[in-house]
Amino acid sequence: MAYCEILKLFKGILVSIHIPTVTVDKVSLMYVEPGVLYGYRLEYQTVIYYLKSIFQFHNETVNIWTHLVPFIFVFLKTYNCITTLEDATYICVLLCFAFGTIMYTLFSVLAHTLHSKSPIYHYTCYTLDYMGIGYYALGACILVYYCSCHEKYYAMLEHCFLPVVVVMSWLGFLCCTISKLRYRRPYPFQRKLWNICSFGFQCVLVYSVVNARYYDSLMNNTLSSPNHHTLVFVYILVSVFFFSSHIPEKFYPGKFDFIGQGHQIFHIMVSLGTLEQFNAAMIDIRYQTPLLINHKPRADHIVLSLLAYTVMALITIYFFGPTIQNRVKEDVELEQMRKK
Repeated sequence: MAYCEILKLFKGILVSIHIPTVTVDKVSLMYVEPGVLYGYRLEYQTVIYYLKSIFQFHNETVNIWTHLVPFIFVFLKTYNCITTLEDATYICVLLCFAFGTIMYTLFSVLAHTLHSKSPIYHYTCYTLDYMGIGYYALGACILVYYCSCHEKYYAMLEHCFLPVVVVMSWLGFLCCTISKLRYRRPYPFQRKLWNICSFGFQCVLVYSVVNARYYDSLMNNTLSSPNHHTLVFVYILVSVFFFSSHIPEKFYPGKFDFIGQGHQIFHIMVSLGTLEQFNAAMIDIRYQTPLLINHKPRADHIVLSLLAYTVMALITIYFFGPTIQNRVKEDVELEQMRKK
């Protein structure tokens, strides 16, 4: 009897996670991912349908959960870092980075959950997704500068750093939005370059204030060795590779439709890198920031930076509204012609 009940329960679970899906030839071109042939959700369903799909199995399920789980872990990691922090001055820096991380994971979950509802949802969700990446980029820059900067660069950049990284984060968001609206699927590699170079240039520029510490550590055997940042760099490089290559599904179409897509691996690498950034910051707050005793972060400046980016991003979204509407009309017309 117990065995039969277990079988019924297991069957009920399978039924509950099953969702009707369609093949690649049954969905609009804008939703098609390279090398993914099966498991697409139906279009033009209710919002509840897509929200329920978070707990069902389709080709976006892993993309959703590989950022939904880190979204939860960030709260735990932030609490752990703040409660063990010896210098309360840096609480605002950690909270800023945590906020940026929460925003990019939350908007990513939103995009992968709702983007296939309709063209307007598709473009709106991914615009918000790029806005979230901008928050993360800004938070990461602030974290690196105040916790991990080489001491000789800190004073040099003190008065211009925050305005510059706010503008760079906004430019990264702008470039990703433009590339989304400029190109159509199948996307050319130029679109990936827009995305990678926009935030990639910011990453290289900001982490250059850390890389100088490698030279000092090698030449002078200083105590402020930055080796704990090496793993962060590795996660960044691996994530960029899988984001831009669509490997392995590109070479084995239909084999990684549900699990193992390059974008899923990209999500995992980014999330692990984010958690490692918390660890690196905590090490530097203990060993590197005492070298910056005359330079402490100001919470009001950090909050003002976040507000400035938010205002700039929202204004950008507002002005891109008509462009998105026109792009939706063009895509609908092209899709109707494609189906004839």
